[in-house]
Amino acid sequence: MPWGSSFEAALENAGISSFRFDFTGNGESEGSFEIGGFWREADDIHAVAQHFLKANRTVIAIVGHSKGANAAILYASKYNDVKTIVNLSGTHDLKVSLVSRYGKEFLERIRKEGFIELEAEPGGINYRITEESLKDRLNISMLEECLHIDKECRFFTVHGSADIQIPALAAVEFDKILPNHKFHIIEGADHVYSDHQDELASVVVNFINETLSKDKVLSQFNPPLMSKFSAMDEPAYDVPQDVLNFSGFANSFLKLAYCEQGISLGEELISHLKNVRTKHGIVKEKEAFIAQQRVIIPNKHGNKLVGILHESGTQEIVILCHGLRANKENFIMTNLAAVLENAGISSFRFDFTGNGESEGSFEFGSYWREAEDIRAVAQHFQETNRTVIAIVGHSKGANAALLYASKYHDIKTIVNLSGSPDLKIGLEYRFGKDFMERLRKEGFIELKAESAGGIDHRVTGESLKDRLNIIMLEECLYIDKECRVFTVHGGTDTIIPVVAAVEFGKVLPNHKLHIIEGADHVYTDHQAELASFVVHVIKETLQMDLLNAS
Repeated sequence: MPWGSSFEAALENAGISSFRFDFTGNGESEGSFEIGGFWREADDIHAVAQHFLKANRTVIAIVGHSKGANAAILYASKYNDVKTIVNLSGTHDLKVSLVSRYGKEFLERIRKEGFIELEAEPGGINYRITEESLKDRLNISMLEECLHIDKECRFFTVHGSADIQIPALAAVEFDKILPNHKFHIIEGADHVYSDHQDELASVVVNFINETLSKDKVLSQFNPPLMSKFSAMDEPAYDVPQDVLNFSGFANSFLKLAYCEQGISLGEELISHLKNVRTKHGIVKEKEAFIAQQRVIIPNKHGNKLVGILHESGTQEIVILCHGLRANKENFIMTNLAAVLENAGISSFRFDFTGNGESEGSFEFGSYWREAEDIRAVAQHFQETNRTVIAIVGHSKGANAALLYASKYHDIKTIVNLSGSPDLKIGLEYRFGKDFMERLRKEGFIELKAESAGGIDHRVTGESLKDRLNIIMLEECLYIDKECRVFTVHGGTDTIIPVVAAVEFGKVLPNHKLHIIEGADHVYTDHQAELASFVVHVIKETLQMDLLNAS
């Protein structure tokens, strides 16, 4: 397959050895081809892995495409000796793509004729798919098998947004059940990444390099302990509270280090990591102390900003910013806060000036003012020795977060949910095509409330100018290149079309785009998927900060 040689070259250029091979019954390998030979192919991988392990090589990752990806996943569910799986266009449900391959009537044909003819590409060989072989495929429940994958196994799913064989939406299912999962969409790519080979190779090589870096950091602590690291759950001895207060990677390793080598190593590691975590650390879900507290913070104009602190006992905190005419009680904000709570991560959701309970007057074009509101909130927590690790903003709140990052450089992760690269976008949707004519004639535009009990607002020409005078992509050029910007966008957003979201990647060097297929501007039917991705990003940020500090 063409991507095999592309990867080989990219890995070679990165100084990483690789091995590509033919499964049983494919290419030069012996045996007969089977459409349902997924478990057989998983055992082929095992034979290859064993060969290299016996030669004292370390298999750091398995990269599989389509059926090969599913075989790699099954391998990881059965064997636990390879800790990184890269899933390229694999499916969570092996029924997916059968209709596109064989036609809607394929079951009727197989019952009638006993087989289906699998037409080869030019120069290839035709195969007959029997009912027995098809049953072998359909009897595998991929998501159930995924539950057997070691929770320490790093899992990276890559999918093309234009894949018609296995739609990108299907790939999201892996994220729902794999605790150590990362998801990357390649915009415009089909099932075999026909026009995106370089981008695919780059993404995967970066992930492999990241894997090598993490393994190197872990091994630097104490290699003999690593075999016991993943299995360690509770300490065998009485362990000091300083050790117990860490969690995740640090928690398990510190407890193990203490039990194996005594307090000296435990203290050494605590000292090494305390610049990233307080003695409370990031607590496990079962240990999390959850509390909600109403907090009032004055902005630089003296207006009181009202917010809710979701306290999970961590030094780190995430700021949540609502969108236009919303407030801290908006379902996106409350859902994100709840999911972060469950993950043991503190957050603060608040009302911008003139919204919700906060003082001041509502302004349609007050993007910079809202950036300054974020500044007031960030400084409040920084002055109480908290670390603001990320700002998550939706729509107008996302644009305010980006403006904040363009002016201040103290927060290194921005999560942009449905923000716009051009503030002219969405005006006709909100006000109608004749809004400029009405504005000149009447001096204002009526912004009707979106729900019963809501408040109507008048948008003046001055307020509209404030909005239109902001050139978002120019402001983004001032964002620190080390700042990680994650853009999330709904695939069916009619207010800010998804194609607009791609523009951020053209000016931000440290940018990732994640499309949620079928989602609208407010992720009405995709709240769980949205929250899952945001929490994943925050956890990844915490891990990266920990590794950088190490």
